[in-house]
Amino acid sequence: VAQPGFYTFPDGEPTTLLQAVAIAGGFTPFARSGKVTIRRTVGAETKVFQVNAKDMSTKAQAQTLQIEPGDAIVVHSSIF
Repeated sequence: VAQPGFYTFPDGEPTTLLQAVAIAGGFTPFARSGKVTIRRTVGAETKVFQVNAKDMSTKAQAQTLQIEPGDAIVVHSSIF
């Protein structure tokens, strides 16, 4: 993304993956929007989700994946 870092989202308002990417400045020209990883810790377990953000073409699809507190979002690069 254009501005990687740590972001805080408003409490009580759901945030989708695409909204989080937009808040971070959007995908760069080198981003592989088809390869996004979300790491979520639930208790002692870490869950890893592989997401193809390119396929989130409809509003319904884009809203299905909500970002939760503590999630780490990694947008992979086409450079590496």
